[in-house]
Amino acid sequence: MGRGTQHRPVKREGEEKKEEKIEKKKGGEEKLETTRQMLRSLSMDAQAAELIRLREAAAVERKQLLWKEERISILEEAIAANLRREGPAKSADDPAPAAAAAQPTLAAEVEMPEASGEDWVMEGT
Repeated sequence: MGRGTQHRPVKREGEEKKEEKIEKKKGGEEKLETTRQMLRSLSMDAQAAELIRLREAAAVERKQLLWKEERISILEEAIAANLRREGPAKSADDPAPAAAAAQPTLAAEVEMPEASGEDWVMEGT
């Protein structure tokens, strides 16, 4: 080794991933603590308003998740029915699945509205 060069041990790929996970976890914990401090520093009225806003947002998100699960169930039933109807005679290298993947999904046609900050305007404010 020449002068001025430092020898650094070569890290294995697994070690790097492990360190990345630890850093992400630390970052998440710091973010959680910052959020906790910010929420605790709010006035009682502001805390109550934030609680209501978050509960309403969670309810909307639950409805959106249920709607997505319902669409998944419908698609699974349709695929199962198609497979039963077509049977094993269908070739494994059929280009139809690739063509179907390129088609716009039902979600583009029938979409649940996304929650936005504007949805959470409280009455009387």
